[in-house]
Amino acid sequence: MSQYPNPMQDGARARAMELEYGYADTGVGDVAKFFHIVYLWMAVGLAVTAAVSAGIAFFMPGLMIANPWIAVVGALGAFVVSLATNRVAMKVSAGAGLAMFFLYASLIGLMIAPIWVVYSGPTIGAAFILTGGSFAVMSLIGFVTKVDLTKIGMIAIFCAIGLFIASMVNIFLQNDLLGWIITYAIVIVFTVITIWKTQELKNFAMSGASADQRGRMAVVGALSLYIAFINLFLAILRIIGDRR
Repeated sequence: MSQYPNPMQDGARARAMELEYGYADTGVGDVAKFFHIVYLWMAVGLAVTAAVSAGIAFFMPGLMIANPWIAVVGALGAFVVSLATNRVAMKVSAGAGLAMFFLYASLIGLMIAPIWVVYSGPTIGAAFILTGGSFAVMSLIGFVTKVDLTKIGMIAIFCAIGLFIASMVNIFLQNDLLGWIITYAIVIVFTVITIWKTQELKNFAMSGASADQRGRMAVVGALSLYIAFINLFLAILRIIGDRR
């Protein structure tokens, strides 16, 4: 057996990795290509959420029953799936991680389906565009900043957990003032999380990880940024909301 590299075998291996993980193993931390895959999976997750929510609103409106326990159970279920995905995505195949991610995106679509009834189409579109623009700016800041955001990022994560608990409580309290405090706090907290997560993903992409690790981390990164985007979108939608 030859001890020298076989170009044909190496090319086939690279193509196989590209099919399985979304990009070829270049042997270097290809930051641009890594982020391309992260944002691609994030966009697909958002599309799944939009399709599920719109489908339920227009074809199965009976599922949007105004029962607080349904909202609580749905939110807790989505929370559990997101935690599970974060924990196992680096241990299972990229395909399995994506399946869990898309399950989470579908659950979020089920939860937010009522927005199609509460808000007008132009308002939802405006909120999405505003969120997308803000998200792009925050990602750019996270990509270029040299300041280590690890500590502030972890603080933001704990704040996000607190806001999640407060949101669940307010489902029953229906306190309008508390609801607005939570809404504006979400904008601040997930702005910080978006910037921090982008920096964290950039540092990973530059670490020289293998194609296998980059493929799996792309799923984790897509989930993290998707969660930030959805929370920002819902908060902005409420702030600018033109209810029917």
